[in-house]
Amino acid sequence: VEKTAQKYQEAFIGSAFVLSASLIILLLADNPHGSEEIQGLLAGQILWVSWEQVLITAAIYTIILGLWFQLKNKRRSLFYVTFPVVVTLSVQLVGIYLVFASLIIPALGAEHFKNKLAAGYMMAFLAFTTGLISSIIIDSPAGPTLVGSYALVCSLAYFVRRVEFKKMSIPRHVVPYNDILAEDIY
Repeated sequence: VEKTAQKYQEAFIGSAFVLSASLIILLLADNPHGSEEIQGLLAGQILWVSWEQVLITAAIYTIILGLWFQLKNKRRSLFYVTFPVVVTLSVQLVGIYLVFASLIIPALGAEHFKNKLAAGYMMAFLAFTTGLISSIIIDSPAGPTLVGSYALVCSLAYFVRRVEFKKMSIPRHVVPYNDILAEDIY
């Protein structure tokens, strides 16, 4: 897809997502507990995941990460093979919404930063931490609360970074993450 239809790559990914979600609904349509299963797959049950699920998933992620570093020259092919595995395992743990928010929103928020990867990780960490704490404090579903936190934190970082610091005379210490990553991000 990347080489032959690069222009449509995002459309293919989005189509695969919507097709998968639709198939899940169809498969669970006759299940008496189908609505609970669908809610679990969409919004997730991050606070109720068992340690067994976490350990099995961590072992598989470790194998995939090892392959990623061992096969550096085949990463593009490896990506397309491992991405569905990683996403499927992640969705079972935390839900579709949180998985895709974790993949997409920090990348968008980091767009105007020099070191996009470091900025994205910092935004994701801050969003996840504040979202999870907020979910516990206000007793709301963790998955949707985390998605909202990702959107809020990453949007703020995106727009704050977009501001022209010198023209507006905004001191650098006002910008989030300055003390943490300093010149790596700017």
